[in-house]
Amino acid sequence: MKYLVLLAAILALSLSSCREQDIVNYLDSDNGVVLSGDEDKNLGDKNSDKDADKEKEEYLRKIAAELEAMVKTGKITKEQAAERLKAAEKAYDEKMRKEEDDKDEDRGDKDADDYLKKVAAKLKAMVDAGEITPEEARTKYEAIKKAYYEKLRKDKKDKDSDKDADDYLKKVAAKLKAMVDAGEITPEEARAKYDAIKKAYYEKLRKDKGDKDCDKDADDYLKNLGLKLRAAVERGDMTAEEARAMYEKLKREYLEKLRKEKDDKDTDKDSDKDADDYLRNLALKLRAAVESGSMTAEEARVMYERLKREYLEKLRKDNDDKDTDKAKYTRRIVKELVFLDDCDYIVAGTVAYFLGDKLAYTIDYGNGECDNIATKTIGDRVIEFELDKRK
Repeated sequence: MKYLVLLAAILALSLSSCREQDIVNYLDSDNGVVLSGDEDKNLGDKNSDKDADKEKEEYLRKIAAELEAMVKTGKITKEQAAERLKAAEKAYDEKMRKEEDDKDEDRGDKDADDYLKKVAAKLKAMVDAGEITPEEARTKYEAIKKAYYEKLRKDKKDKDSDKDADDYLKKVAAKLKAMVDAGEITPEEARAKYDAIKKAYYEKLRKDKGDKDCDKDADDYLKNLGLKLRAAVERGDMTAEEARAMYEKLKREYLEKLRKEKDDKDTDKDSDKDADDYLRNLALKLRAAVESGSMTAEEARVMYERLKREYLEKLRKDNDDKDTDKAKYTRRIVKELVFLDDCDYIVAGTVAYFLGDKLAYTIDYGNGECDNIATKTIGDRVIEFELDKRK
């Protein structure tokens, strides 16, 4: 019976402490820490969740009882029983997820059929009324159908991403709760850690999505470029060799443009973060001054606005100076830049940068090996540095 209690404890931990709302409730009610009540908004209907948890609990209690009996008869060890219980829970969760995905797919198929039937009916009515030809109707139908299924795929991907985020944050919440229970950190520290981890996680998701969107845009551009050049070859407007050369040239220019845009965006983000940090710290210092009686709230507001204006004005001036410096430089490719399809970096080539008629520095991208190392030569100095991945 003691082991059944142990298994029940493991079971209770897997059922309750892994839920994000449980860590929120635990920290709220027992320790007076306030976490956002919106954290559980994507977990679905609460009553449905409770029913599902109850079914899972009953199923795993039955497995736990069977495992305890096997331990008593010496068929398996306690450690093996614990491992089997965890495996049973994992298999159960996977089965439930698959069933839910199948239900969503069935509902999606019916919705798609209903929607496309309505589209077909409207297009038929337009054909009957002489507003469009049958060929135009077919073209419109295929375009609408393609866009609809593309949206369905995107919605499913977003839903899967939300589910992954929920699962990850549940695990984070469970670990933090365990650390609070063990006295390793305070509830306030747990809340701060949770918020920081959550923020970093969603920031990474946004960055990954941005990178994927950028990659897709590049793929679409190069695919369309390839089709246009192939058509030009088939018409006899250019030879296959000319098409290949033009493709490589336009590809290099396009990827270089993407890299420059990314560098500019990264610079803007860093500048925005510096401004946020400065103004946040300024506000904290002024608030502390008000609380200590060193100045009034009105004086603090006036000083904040004045220092904010001065800081932002300085940022604008610095950016203008940088833009002016950039405009002074001219770029000249000395040795042709070499790109490989299976490499994320420029692998060879040399670019010279001039300030007026005077050579300012050169960038050497290497000897053809796929690595992220390049060298910058300024006069007699040679500086090795790491390249960013190209898009």
